[in-house]
Amino acid sequence: MQECAREYGYALAVHGSLNRDIDLVAIPWVEGARDPVDLVYGLASVVQSITNYVDVIECETKKPYGRLAWSIYIDRTTYIDLSVTPRS
Repeated sequence: MQECAREYGYALAVHGSLNRDIDLVAIPWVEGARDPVDLVYGLASVVQSITNYVDVIECETKKPYGRLAWSIYIDRTTYIDLSVTPRS
């Protein structure tokens, strides 16, 4: 996933306890970082290649300071809580 994020122009960091879900934060790292939606589906593709299952909650949630968040389900109970910080 780290490699995929880098290809889209983002740095990817783990955030949180990892108890209930996998909290990741994607931060635009280079000029011309791609659209956050592209990043989400790129990361979901990586998950699917490993687990043969993926489900993305398509409606992003708006968070404080302009962050957007998506849930990428790895299986029916385990998911990645992905926050993407704004590009500008």
